Amino acid sequence: MQNVIWQKKPSNLNFLAAAAVPGGSAPALKAFRDLATPKKGQKVLIIGGSSGIATFAIQMAKNVYGAEVTGVCTPKNIELVKSIGADHVVDYSKEDYTKNDIQYNIILDVVAVQNLSKCKSILTSDGIYISNNPVNSPRNIFHIITKNKQFKNGIADESASAMELIRNWIEDGKIKPLIDTIYPLSQITEAHRHYETGHSSGRVVISIE
Repeated sequence: MQNVIWQKKPSNLNFLAAAAVPGGSAPALKAFRDLATPKKGQKVLIIGGSSGIATFAIQMAKNVYGAEVTGVCTPKNIELVKSIGADHVVDYSKEDYTKNDIQYNIILDVVAVQNLSKCKSILTSDGIYISNNPVNSPRNIFHIITKNKQFKNGIADESASAMELIRNWIEDGKIKPLIDTIYPLSQITEAHRHYETGHSSGRVVISIE
C-alpha cells in the first residue's frame, strides 16, 4: 500500500480555498525558488497575470523575493492583478509589451502566448525566459531559456516540504489563493471546459459537498 503524506491546511483558509493551493502554487514555486529566483529590486514580467499559476507567482515575486513585478492581463483583470501586488499592469489589448523600452531580469509566460525570439529585446543580457502552458501541455513542466542558450526544465514540487513552505507563506500573509469559480462535483465536466478555455481568473475548484 502506498504511503500517504498528510499536510495541514493553512489555518487561515477554509477547505475549498486550501484545495486551490497546490496546483497553482507548486509550479510558481518551482519557477521562482528553484529555476529563476528573483533578487530584490529585479524586474519580473508575468504574462497571463490573472491565471491560477500567475496569481501565485506575482505574490511570490513581490512579497517573498522583493522583485518589481509587472503583470500582463486582459482589461477586466487589471484591478485584480493590482490587488495581489503587481507594481505595474499592462493591458495587452492596448499595449505591445514586447516593444517597450523596459528590460526584465525574468519573464514568466504561464499561458505560452509568446516565445523567446519575441521577448529577447526586453530581456536583460543575463535575463531568463520561462514558458509553460498549463492547458495544452503538462502544467507542471517549465522550460527555462536564457540568452546564452542554456536550457533547463523542472517538475512542480508538491512534496511535503514544499507544501509546508507554501503553508507558512500563506499563514504569514505573503500569498493567498484566488478562486475563479467553485463547481459542484456534478458539474465537473463544465469545470474542465471552463479551465480549458485558459480564461479563468485564479483557480477553478470542485466542491464534493
